[in-house]
Amino acid sequence: MTRFRAACLSVAMLLGISAPASAQLSALDRQRAKAELFAKERAQTAVNRGAALMKGNTEPTSGTDITDERLEVVMTPSTGDFRVTATVSIAARSPISTSSFILSDVTVTSVQTPGGAGVSYAHSNGVLILSYGRTLSTGETFTFVVAAQGPLSCSGQSDYCVVQSRLSHLLGVYFYPISYDGPWADRFNIDLTVDVPDALLVNAPGNRAGVTTANGRARHRFVSFEPTPFVTLSIGQMVTKEATAHVATKDVPVRIATMTGYESTHDKFLNHTVAAIELFSNLFLDYPYGKLDVAMTNSAFSGGMAPQATFYIGEVLFQSGDAGWTELILEVFSHETAHQWFGNHVAPATNDSNWLSEGFAEYLAVLHSNARTATWAHLHAAQEDYRGVVGPSTDGPIDGPGPGDYFRVVYEKGAAVLHMLRRYVGETAFFTGVRNYLAQQSGERVPIKTFEDVMETTAGFDLTPFFNVWLRETGYPKFVLASKMISTAGGLVARITVSEPSGRAFPMRVPLEVFHEGGAAKVDVFVDKASQSFDLPVPSPVLAVRLDEAHEALRLVQPGVPADVNASGRVDGGDLLDLAARYGEQRGGAAFDEMSDVDGNGDVDEFDVNAIKANWGLSSGQ
Repeated sequence: MTRFRAACLSVAMLLGISAPASAQLSALDRQRAKAELFAKERAQTAVNRGAALMKGNTEPTSGTDITDERLEVVMTPSTGDFRVTATVSIAARSPISTSSFILSDVTVTSVQTPGGAGVSYAHSNGVLILSYGRTLSTGETFTFVVAAQGPLSCSGQSDYCVVQSRLSHLLGVYFYPISYDGPWADRFNIDLTVDVPDALLVNAPGNRAGVTTANGRARHRFVSFEPTPFVTLSIGQMVTKEATAHVATKDVPVRIATMTGYESTHDKFLNHTVAAIELFSNLFLDYPYGKLDVAMTNSAFSGGMAPQATFYIGEVLFQSGDAGWTELILEVFSHETAHQWFGNHVAPATNDSNWLSEGFAEYLAVLHSNARTATWAHLHAAQEDYRGVVGPSTDGPIDGPGPGDYFRVVYEKGAAVLHMLRRYVGETAFFTGVRNYLAQQSGERVPIKTFEDVMETTAGFDLTPFFNVWLRETGYPKFVLASKMISTAGGLVARITVSEPSGRAFPMRVPLEVFHEGGAAKVDVFVDKASQSFDLPVPSPVLAVRLDEAHEALRLVQPGVPADVNASGRVDGGDLLDLAARYGEQRGGAAFDEMSDVDGNGDVDEFDVNAIKANWGLSSGQ
């Protein structure tokens, strides 16, 4: 912004004329939309009790290898009933102490288990839990067969049905050990056959392995080889549209399926998903599967879920809304698409490692948003949501048993940490490291340490301090930025000091820019101590200092001299000019900067003008 423009705004401000609100979609728009979505989700609490179990598809599975899991769903055209037969054979790679198999919202007709102590099962309220309580030795196999049946639930929709499970209207069959011992190296071969009337559409995980039709029925087969054995289906009369994503090694068919009445949304969401596949393939590895099916589920399910080569989106997310709502929903589609790489192609070893799935998926949604809008608005929204909502009682480490506010810590802070890692190691090392991680760990379940090791090898320097602080500690820095001029034999030097009052170090690499009468000097600095000073030669006194002006790091910055908005080392007219450029902005707004919010009330307003007046002439030497 030119000095003339800033001066004009300053005059307008002092006359009580507010600057117009920014036209750019901001964190505030997303926060309002997110609040609306959360409200709708809370309204579905009764039917969404299993949401945590949906995220639980990353429960520990170490020490086992499911060599053959077969699931067959048969629906009879006359009654709409389905029958499920699931056969699971587990061969232990290393000793394992406890395992479970859960089948939800069905009537269990028979269970066949191996003999021996420690085998038990319980069935109540439509949920079967089968446990194998004794130690399974390396190489020992454990096979059981469960047969179940149940009605196809339509939830009031005459043309759309999905098989119900504990997780809102999806059939879920999954296996996981409750405790584990040994390497995180599990793979699951899943062969799924679904026999339905040929008028019904089937959405299922895995690659399509053919469909045969006869006598008005269709028999669909899906096969997958993956580290996360979570099988979900949606079955119903649905309206579809298809497109093709073009990646380097193949063409990927993409299909969207919704209930009738939502056809007008197809192009928007289909084109968006295709663009996400192509972007993520270009940045990382080619899309790992042979297709992607996107299926609407009914209104009881208000979120998204992404098993292999498929993802499900609740009906509520297809509903129209304002710009903030629309952008939020597009980001959900990006997030679920990203799970095909992070969460499916490579899976976290345990829930403690779920950042490898959810944090990465959220960051890829940030990257897609940036590619579409040429802004970091999605990143800023995640930062602001975490800073503004999470407190000591709800914070927690990303790599740990789970914070109180799981979404804002693991998803939003998790995405912000990845962006800071990208800045810390540099563009080339970051994207090369992530590509190496995906290629080396294909089909595996890994702890966070595996990712750390790959990134450190690629970057070529020790990343332990970065990961320990950002993944295993809580909070974020609240920097104090100060400057002063020093005369040396070689000329003027601007000494810029960045300090964290708590005494904690938060490693990051951020741009530092110093403005002077002759122009500006900009350097990247590693801020990895609780207090650091940086000396920059300048030809004339400093007019302003900016630390991470684009807000790409998770931090707050306040001036070292009260009301020194531009951190020049003195409170003067330059601070009024800087404040004028942001006058009327609110926290979360596209142009908001906390340095201009002198009194910290979340608004750049007349109270901040008064604070500058009250501190007029104050300098760093006083």
